[in-house]
Amino acid sequence: MRLKGLGADVVVTDPAALENARRRHPQLEYAAERDEALRGAEAVIIVTEWDLYRREMDPDAAGALVADRVIVDGRNCLDSAAWRAAGWRYHGMGRP
Repeated sequence: MRLKGLGADVVVTDPAALENARRRHPQLEYAAERDEALRGAEAVIIVTEWDLYRREMDPDAAGALVADRVIVDGRNCLDSAAWRAAGWRYHGMGRP
């Protein structure tokens, strides 16, 4: 919400809570699929540990979809070395 208030275009996706989120925050954009949300993103923020993101999201494939390879891992659930090796600027919570 704060990012949207600062002028950012925010696209949200979640495999289980999309409709609930849409009701609570109708001012945001929503994508039904992960790759749709990644397309053209200047930054990716992960705030869930769903396998769809933690285990199934390939850094190289995701990198082909985004405009800039910047990822904030709000749950520290990703393999930071793998994301950095794929050219991402990885930022984990409480990590260097």
